[in-house]
Amino acid sequence: MHLRSLFSLSLLLPFLLAAQGTWKDPRCSLAYPEGWKVDTTGRGGAVVSFHTLPADSLDQFSENVNLMVQRVDDLPMSEYVEITEEQVTGKLKDGRLILSERMRTSGGDVHRFEYEGSVGEFRLHFLQTVRFLDGWAYLLTFTAEQQVYGTYLAEGQAILNSFAWRE
Repeated sequence: MHLRSLFSLSLLLPFLLAAQGTWKDPRCSLAYPEGWKVDTTGRGGAVVSFHTLPADSLDQFSENVNLMVQRVDDLPMSEYVEITEEQVTGKLKDGRLILSERMRTSGGDVHRFEYEGSVGEFRLHFLQTVRFLDGWAYLLTFTAEQQVYGTYLAEGQAILNSFAWRE
């Protein structure tokens, strides 16, 4: 993402999440925009997921953000990143890695991925972050259909950026 886009997005975040809900568990919390459905059933292995409502009666895919937590023990983040990159290009149909970068934040190291690929009939675009804490990987993924990715990017990215460790 370009610096100008990131700056513009940072200005919009307070407005995007002004009317929101907050999901919390003992280790972390996430804020989500009004109108997104929250699912805590564990479907697909997610601890929690947030879904858009259908745009119309023809909308067959729900843009979403999900949080998965995986036991990694002493696996270094660099190896986790390699595995993830291989899965994008090796297991995702027509998978293409767009971005893979490590960032330092006040909450610790975060690795960010952006990639696209096909799942069934859908051409999808993904933005993903991973954080490690005490032998666990916290994998947060925004998924949208390729043609509407830009429409939902600000809200999806706002949810990803709202991740906070709880004390």
